[in-house]
Amino acid sequence: MLCARTVKTTSQTHFRKSTVGSATVSFSRNGSAVTSLRTVCTATPNSVAEFDGVVVGCYDGGELSSLGKELNDKTNGAVKNQWTLTGYKGKQGECSVLYGVSAEYPRVAVVGLGKKPAENSSENAAFKDTIRTASSSGARALKIGGAQKIAIESFEDGQAAAEGAVLGLFTYEDMRGKKEEHTNGNGNGNGNGNGNGNGNGNGNGNGNGNGNGEENGKEAFVQLYNPSSSADAQKGWQTGKTIARSQNIARRLGETPSNYMTPTLFAQHVTQAFTHLNNNFEAISQNTSSKYTYPFEPSTTLQSETDFSNINVKLIVRDFDWISEKKMGAFLGVSRGSDEPPKFLEVHYDGRDSKIEKPLCLVGKGITFDTGGISIKPAAGMAAMKGDMGGAACVVAAIHALAALQVPIKVTGLIPLCENMPSGKAIKPGDVLVSMSGKTIEVDNTDAEGRLILADGIHYAHSFNPHTIIDLATLTGAIDVALGAQYTGVFTSDNKLWSDIETSGTLTGELMWRMPLSAKYRKSMSSTVADIRNASSGRGGGACTAAIFLKDFVKHNRWAHLDIAGTFRAGDGTYPYLTRYMTGIPTRTLVQLARGLASEEFTLPKSKDNNVKDISADSNAAKEQPSQQQ
Repeated sequence: MLCARTVKTTSQTHFRKSTVGSATVSFSRNGSAVTSLRTVCTATPNSVAEFDGVVVGCYDGGELSSLGKELNDKTNGAVKNQWTLTGYKGKQGECSVLYGVSAEYPRVAVVGLGKKPAENSSENAAFKDTIRTASSSGARALKIGGAQKIAIESFEDGQAAAEGAVLGLFTYEDMRGKKEEHTNGNGNGNGNGNGNGNGNGNGNGNGNGNGNGEENGKEAFVQLYNPSSSADAQKGWQTGKTIARSQNIARRLGETPSNYMTPTLFAQHVTQAFTHLNNNFEAISQNTSSKYTYPFEPSTTLQSETDFSNINVKLIVRDFDWISEKKMGAFLGVSRGSDEPPKFLEVHYDGRDSKIEKPLCLVGKGITFDTGGISIKPAAGMAAMKGDMGGAACVVAAIHALAALQVPIKVTGLIPLCENMPSGKAIKPGDVLVSMSGKTIEVDNTDAEGRLILADGIHYAHSFNPHTIIDLATLTGAIDVALGAQYTGVFTSDNKLWSDIETSGTLTGELMWRMPLSAKYRKSMSSTVADIRNASSGRGGGACTAAIFLKDFVKHNRWAHLDIAGTFRAGDGTYPYLTRYMTGIPTRTLVQLARGLASEEFTLPKSKDNNVKDISADSNAAKEQPSQQQ
């Protein structure tokens, strides 16, 4: 009988085994292998026998999407009839899995798309996010319903559909132990026996289905549905899959417990990720089989410099001696409270045929755990500080995506890595540090450490004669208070750069909001014993005073600071296709920005002097501020 509610399925459809684009993620912990369900993307299927779940859409009012109409015709109206019985009308956020629609389509997830856009969806930024949400919710619902090979409609935007599915199916379970094996047979729907994704076993005594749609060690495949999809849809799907998988690297780096993500281990994880990409680049670029073993058991050795010639990437891991030689006193000051040695990671991507000779420099805050130091944080919520290297993680992820896509642009990632810990060696309030630039910094608050390591990182970035410098950091709780998880705070004096970042964020659904970067905030950072103080004398405008501190170390005209403290750790469902906690934002914005620069979609003003007036430096700032209404 046709049914639109969740039911236990007893029949199984057999499918041709496919290793296209397969990936296995494992993590060895204390000799115990741990595997968990992961998103795996494959090429366009050649027949319906290659999947056991399909995602289609429905617009507000009941009109099915293109693929929805096709499946409805093939099933003699069963899709439409069963969707109607659910009572849903196609509003955004609605999703229902229809079981047993036909032998060919055992599971069909129908997702609400809301109002049908008047313009082509590929040009409609708002609808792109609708597609991401719909693709994500449909794929997750099918996975919970037992589907292991999921085909997804492009919804006229293959990239957005792929991003939603791959991001939405991400889970972090690398630290979980093996699920208990059952030996009593007779699966009963609660996880006993050889689970089929619904916990409905066949009683052979060696299964480990857990009854919630996940089987330990199994893979969830997601793929573009239609073999006759346009070349644009297929290319978009591949692009979206690549970018989303890279963003998931940032998410996993952020989720990993800090004892497994020290500065040394962070560098090793990044080395492994680029090693895999380099060794399997041909397979990945052609969307064929490639086992992806990240996270991994870190090796005991770490090369200081590694060339990945297939993807035009050079990775350099700098140690304590190099940092000392460069006189990065602010960075070393933060690191000295920890027994873990600091690292300075450089990731250089030299895209072929770049039209821009100078590199885009990305500087990421890499505090792998932040206790606050001597100015220690409250215990409540401190565990989340394992993600205080979010800026570093996103820099790695963005360059990983650009290298995988071979975007013709030069990008340099600069990442100071250390822990901020209290100890007898730690810096104290009142101490003075000498930064790489020669400026002296009075430490007023040791919990304002991110800006200290960025000060040296930003100064070092100038040595590469960059086209643009962008730093990103989970820098202040104040930006979370001001903007929440909905917007990343952007500080820049360059109107054109702000426009490029805002456009990139809008297209990716990672929204940006311009914040004031005014000289008026500088007075509160004055010190009586040094050139500048690392914390404001007042309580207000914390995100703005942090940004104005960084500006003291910037000589480049085209610079922006992104405070991602609210958006990288968004866990309140703000982004429906980003489950759990660490989001990886703004990885896709950085990728979009770089692609725009590479294609000359984003161009510099023709004026020889690109030093744009600080729009918030005087009382007329509000008049000059461009509209930020969405």
